[in-house]
Amino acid sequence: MSAKAPTLKKIFTPHSTDPMGLHQPTRPIEDCQCIRKETSPGHWQTVVEAPVLTCDCLWRIYQQMAEDIVAPGGVLISDPKERNRQINMAYAKLWLEDHRFQWAGLAAFASKQVGCGLLHANQLIDESKRDIEVRNTLPNWLINREMTASQIGFDAAVMSSSAYMYNMLALGNTTLFLDIYPLHLFYKKRGLDQMKQCLKRRPGIYGNPKFPVMWPISQEILRFGEAKSEVIDGFTAIDSGEIQKGVLFLATHEQINILQKVIYNNFTMQSLLRANQATFVTGFFKHYTEAIQLTFSNQCQPLDDDRTERFSNKVAADLSDPTQRMEFVNRAAVRFNQILHSKMAEMLGKSIFEISQGGGNIQ
Repeated sequence: MSAKAPTLKKIFTPHSTDPMGLHQPTRPIEDCQCIRKETSPGHWQTVVEAPVLTCDCLWRIYQQMAEDIVAPGGVLISDPKERNRQINMAYAKLWLEDHRFQWAGLAAFASKQVGCGLLHANQLIDESKRDIEVRNTLPNWLINREMTASQIGFDAAVMSSSAYMYNMLALGNTTLFLDIYPLHLFYKKRGLDQMKQCLKRRPGIYGNPKFPVMWPISQEILRFGEAKSEVIDGFTAIDSGEIQKGVLFLATHEQINILQKVIYNNFTMQSLLRANQATFVTGFFKHYTEAIQLTFSNQCQPLDDDRTERFSNKVAADLSDPTQRMEFVNRAAVRFNQILHSKMAEMLGKSIFEISQGGGNIQ
């Protein structure tokens, strides 16, 4: 049995460059400009200037398509929750249009789970603000000044750590999307051979003043568009029909080449993740923590069936550790593949379709 979902409007819309050959003129020769050039003193030659479709052009086209999703009109969507919703939708649509893109189907749920984290962090920020405001307005005869100062300090710490987590989750979510979505577009439009030819050219489009690339992280932390072996290995596996193998290669690229550098190497983020894990497992201050898990539905809360994969029940487990995190991600990838070929496949397909339409109960 395989996952099914309602039909979807195609996202791989035609582009004028689609039928054009790589490194070939983009217009008929008769439409090109002829100019006279002096090739040597006293010797002139007629030269035809013809624009040619290059790897750089293609990368700029597909990068722009990704930017249009998170930054319509060239302006980054300011609300990280709405930006996350658009990313979720885009990943879901990739899988719905081409089931070979199983990584994208998995990513739709993983990104949705990031949205759950954003909602939780935002809720804690709002609650802490309200508590501080209430305590600051209490009459003197009602309060114990030492206790109130301690409580305000606690609320301020919760607000600060939640805001940091909120911003880092949004940064990782956006950066990963701008890296990996254009890769899928390039493969779908141009195929594996041209991807192999062009992948090393991708970093070169960064820094062009005429066609600037949106990249939310500094080049010192993560260089834009680096050619990584896991990318070619992943799409090579997809091209040969080894879908699950392709998922694991792309998951390694996602987690190690991108997210490890963007968020998990950050010391403050590491501390917050360790504190969240220990606090959640022990049950202390449980309201302020959230389980690290992946639920294969369009909701945040774990389900009673087999559609939830949890990170760890160990107090000292550390999501920022790449080995521990990859074990979790690989388990999730295997579970996702199992569900796709189980009696729950149709239910899974419907959940992905709902995510693709911006639905679900996480917003």
